[in-house]
Amino acid sequence: MGPTTKAITVTGGVTFSELRESYYIQAKGLIEGGSDLLLVETSQDTRNIKAALLAIKKLSKEIGAEIPTIVSVTIEPMGSMLAGQNVRRCGRHCDMQNR
Repeated sequence: MGPTTKAITVTGGVTFSELRESYYIQAKGLIEGGSDLLLVETSQDTRNIKAALLAIKKLSKEIGAEIPTIVSVTIEPMGSMLAGQNVRRCGRHCDMQNR
């Protein structure tokens, strides 16, 4: 799922709610189509990751089952994501969404 053409922190042009809804629609279509796992890929902003994980969590509750999910991030040569967040912050952010 992704990458989107909008990174909330970097480019703007989209609200958090719009982004979460977009990820929800993607997740629902993929799960209904038979996917066993979702990959949130080429993430460059932790806010985008949060939107995706919250959408997947909502869908999980609706279907009554956990949806296995992988998040891949893009790290720039300076050691941070495009939006400036470091890998450690990204990891904590992802972990918090699983609680």
